Amino acid sequence: MDVGFGRYRRQEVQRQSGGPDDRQVTPSFSGGTGSVELLACLGNHADFATLAKLRSESAEAMHASFRDAVLAGAAVPREGSYRFFHDRVQEAAYALIPTEGRAELHLRIARLLVAETEQERIAEKIYDLVNQLNLGSALISEWPEKVRAAELNFVAGRKAKASTAYASASNYLAEASPFCRTKGGKDHTT
Repeated sequence: MDVGFGRYRRQEVQRQSGGPDDRQVTPSFSGGTGSVELLACLGNHADFATLAKLRSESAEAMHASFRDAVLAGAAVPREGSYRFFHDRVQEAAYALIPTEGRAELHLRIARLLVAETEQERIAEKIYDLVNQLNLGSALISEWPEKVRAAELNFVAGRKAKASTAYASASNYLAEASPFCRTKGGKDHTT
């Protein structure tokens, strides 16, 4: 039985390896930014509740939207979340998202994650929050949200530095630095 994503995956691997099937393909169960693409934006796995909220649907409808991916072996339900079978499957699913729509999707995910995360758990989930936020930061237009993004990047930068992940710390702090000035151009860091 060859279900949508399984066929896509085989053809994509053949295309990337220069195999016999070198044509453009799309999975048969994907209509625009579907469940699998959303999961790809979130990473290798995401919990059921987050996926349902992002899709604005019930848990039952969300599970139904993953049926073909599960049958094809691309996604696996495990421990309250869906996971990709392999990193290459995630990469292929992410590649299905139109480039011009990725930032908007990441920002939507970031906004939900920030809104749903309790203040005392921010530090625990900081990397997930800022990674999504930074991928959509070009679309942030409201000053208070820009300041909040900078604050979260500073938290991530400090946490990364404390873990001796200096390159990551530098990246998070660089993301925060454009927002360190107030609207009037005065330094906001002091």
